[in-house]
Amino acid sequence: MSVLKESKNLSAMPRNSDRKPETFMQHGTDMDKRSVSVDKRGKKTMYAKKSMRNGKDFEVYRFVFETAIEIFEEIFETSRSFPKEKTFLTEQIRKHARLVCTNLAEAWHMKKQKACFINKLSDAAQAASKTQLFLEYSSKYNYIDHGVFRKLDSKYEDIFDILCDVTRD
Repeated sequence: MSVLKESKNLSAMPRNSDRKPETFMQHGTDMDKRSVSVDKRGKKTMYAKKSMRNGKDFEVYRFVFETAIEIFEEIFETSRSFPKEKTFLTEQIRKHARLVCTNLAEAWHMKKQKACFINKLSDAAQAASKTQLFLEYSSKYNYIDHGVFRKLDSKYEDIFDILCDVTRD
């Protein structure tokens, strides 16, 4: 009982998780590009400051992600008209179109870790490639219109081109 009485006013107690890391310039380095962050355990982490390019990167990511979402929505609506006996095709095309969006979102969150970022972009490209394959199959057997196939396929190719440009820098 005494423990409960003592812990009634928990909101008044300072929490370590509320403490933000202190940021200061590291001595002896280029002060415009490098900073050191000290977390609550005293661990120092060096990181590059945000550059002007991050705004452009965000715009590119947003465009690519929104395009992938549009493609997914169109695939979802289009695949509703697939024959009932082709549920495997319907599930797979939706799954891989959704994975493109998921992997792009995960890549954006991993952008500070170059290897993880590129790995997630690669996963998104693989999912897009599988989606394109299922779209091609659907077009071949007239489950979707050839014009719809060409439009969706060209949008995926545009995404690939943009992502290749981003990862080259």
